[in-house]
Amino acid sequence: MKVRFKQDGSEGSSSSFNTHSTNEVLVVFEDGYQDSIPISDLDIFIESKGIWVDMAAALTARDIVVDNFNEHFREAKVKEDYLNGYY
Repeated sequence: MKVRFKQDGSEGSSSSFNTHSTNEVLVVFEDGYQDSIPISDLDIFIESKGIWVDMAAALTARDIVVDNFNEHFREAKVKEDYLNGYY
């Protein structure tokens, strides 16, 4: 999924949590730089709505859901994912 670092607006992609610090996600930025970034420092692009949303708010609203191992995340693709909060 597309993510954007709030401090400088740089964009990258991510779909995995840092399994040693689950309040962070692993991000690969467009310039090739990779880092583990706190969820609170990221916006995420919700493709179905076409908007950028604070990542913490997107998790709370279930715009993005986690897998059943809490390692990966994605946009809720079907209603069951949204209702369950995971895929």
